Amino acid sequence: MRRLVVPVVSVLLLCPAALPAAAAPVSLDAACEATRTQLATQGGTNGTVTFAGPRFAVGSLVVDSAAGTYGVIAGEGLREKDRKTALGYLRQPTAKAWLNAGRFYGLAWGTSYAQALAQATGLPQDCSTTAGGLLSQSGDTYNYANVSVDISDGAVVRWGTNTFRFGPQSVTVPSGATVAYGGWLKASQAASLDATLRTIVRTVAQTVPQPTPRAIDTLLRASIDPDRAVPLKVRTLRSGALLSGRNPYTKTYHAWRVYLKSGEPTARRVAP
Repeated sequence: MRRLVVPVVSVLLLCPAALPAAAAPVSLDAACEATRTQLATQGGTNGTVTFAGPRFAVGSLVVDSAAGTYGVIAGEGLREKDRKTALGYLRQPTAKAWLNAGRFYGLAWGTSYAQALAQATGLPQDCSTTAGGLLSQSGDTYNYANVSVDISDGAVVRWGTNTFRFGPQSVTVPSGATVAYGGWLKASQAASLDATLRTIVRTVAQTVPQPTPRAIDTLLRASIDPDRAVPLKVRTLRSGALLSGRNPYTKTYHAWRVYLKSGEPTARRVAP
């Protein structure tokens, strides 16, 4: 009987995980640019910022390309009493918002709305080197490390913890009287001067790493903003330090001190 010889065919099954990493099917820099363009022209949100044509909103701030940046006074965190006092200093008791004219809020105050808009998207300048290589494709989405891109329009749908949605949004500028941002900054800091001093010295007393006069003085100096509209001053004392400021509207001198009492840091008002 004649033996039938069947040729053997070897089949190599390749597991996808064993394949070399696929090259990026889209340019992530192009995807980021497409995202910025869609947010600016169509509107949308990245989860924390709302984009609507010529303006965007982040928290209580509204950044308008034609005017500057608006802030809602009621959202400043001031006590109602201090808010009324500040508006009284400015002789604008009915104002509901401030306007920083021609200045646009981004990572810092700037004169370019386009730069502020680009920063507000939450996307890095160099997206390709930040995101890393392609990991997988899932339906209509390319997935990278912490990044997903929509294949159909080439825009980012997720970057880190930010999720992007596109479509018309509504962002309106505050209505009614406004005050100038610089004036509001000065007036609000003046109205809340004593409360600010109290908060700073009590925080220092509670958090100073060593109960020594020098440690108190060092921490107190590090706790104040040197660029405040109403400046604060620190004076070294034998037992601690004195924090003071003068209300530019009433000329009232306010001062609190942090000192050691029985070896414990203590905060006390000195004036008025």
